[in-house]
Amino acid sequence: MRNPKLIALFLSLSLAITPQLASAQTTIEQLFQQGNAAQDAGKYPQAEAIWLRVLQINPKDANAYYNLGRALYDQKKLDQAVATLQKAIQLNPKYVDAYIGLGIVLSDTNSLKV
Repeated sequence: MRNPKLIALFLSLSLAITPQLASAQTTIEQLFQQGNAAQDAGKYPQAEAIWLRVLQINPKDANAYYNLGRALYDQKKLDQAVATLQKAIQLNPKYVDAYIGLGIVLSDTNSLKV
């Protein structure tokens, strides 16, 4: 026999949580749009701040780490860019753009030994 009160409570909680999850996803999508726009406009410190906000929401987002690495690189924060791009690769070892970005940053720091 099922408990109708328990089922009602579960459904109520599910409905209460679902809009918050959808809202968080919308926020991340909006932040990605804002971050890309700031990056494209050359507002690299603003882009950096936006990517950091995305990572506060989702600390395992390899794409956000990659974008943060780009913003750091464009500000000549090369050591931070290297660490950030390495984190993107750690989270997604098949992320080709992160490898390319890391190669560019390492080339600029004269750390790339051929």
